[in-house]
Parts: sequence; structure tokens; C-alpha cells
Amino acid sequence: MSISNLSCLLRRSNAAKPAINSFDANDKIDFRSVETEPVNLHWIWSETVRRLEDLLRRAREGKHVQEASEFARWLRMSGLIKLFQFNPAQGHLTVDCKVVEKLIGDILSECEDQWRSRNADAKYAASDIAEISRKLDIIAAQVAKFSPGSSLPGGMPDREAHDTAEAATAPGRARSPYP
Repeated sequence: MSISNLSCLLRRSNAAKPAINSFDANDKIDFRSVETEPVNLHWIWSETVRRLEDLLRRAREGKHVQEASEFARWLRMSGLIKLFQFNPAQGHLTVDCKVVEKLIGDILSECEDQWRSRNADAKYAASDIAEISRKLDIIAAQVAKFSPGSSLPGGMPDREAHDTAEAATAPGRARSPYP
């Protein structure tokens, strides 16, 4: 085949294809011809389901919502669902694409709900608030160690004592704006 025939063939094949912004394995791979051991296929399926269930649980808690959405969308276009669809199995080595598709739909729906409600009201888990409070207490204790002449237990400065001392040293000055 000559170079001109090859370039003509390539132009015709490229002109017939629509522009694709991203690779979609569902359109590129014939999953009917993919052969794999039932044990390996079940392992891939079960790990996928386990990961989807974990991401769904986290998304319902309002955590890792972006990660859950991205993984579900990636899985939808990756071709794994087609692999499961063309290689179903029942019994001990189950492979069921409907389970994966349902979990993906649930995750995407939950992520959408989380993003919609996140703007309405911020949700913080009690454990997150307790952790932040604990860290702030540690920071306050460390800062208190470096505060000279404090009159409060723990080394925290007394604002009224500061204001009184300031007023005594500068008669005629207005009271400090600090609360």
C-alpha cells in the first residue's frame, strides 16, 4: 500500500468518526471477546462493589462527596460495567452488573443531594467539631505559656485588667475598644 493510499484511508476513517473529548472504553473494547477466570472476575466485581458501598456511606455522611462522584462517573465510562454485563455469574462467584449500576446511580444521586443541601445548610459531624475543639484547646494552652503577666488561670490574659492598667497610665484616654 502506498503512502498516498494510506493517508487517504486515514483521512476517510477520521472523518467518519465523531470528535471524542475523552476515551470511553465502552465504545472501544469488545467485551464479549474478553476472557477471564471466574475467580478473577468475581474478585474485580466484589472489590468494585465494596468500594462503591464505602463511597456511598461516606457521601451520605457528607464526606468525600467529590471523590465518590468522580469514581462513580469514571466507573461508568471505564468499561468495567460492560465486562460485568457480558460475563455474568451466579452463586458463589457472583458477578452482577445491575448491582454496580444501582450503586453508581445511588452515589451520583446522593452526591447531587449533598451539593444541593450544602449551600442551604452546612453539616458538620459532632466528631469533627469535637476534634477541632480539642485542637483549639491545645493551641490555646501553648499560646498561654508564652503570655507574660497573665492573671487568669492557664496564662490567659485578663482583658479588664489590661483596660484598667491602660486607663491608669493614660488619663483622659477613652476606654479600650476591646470587648
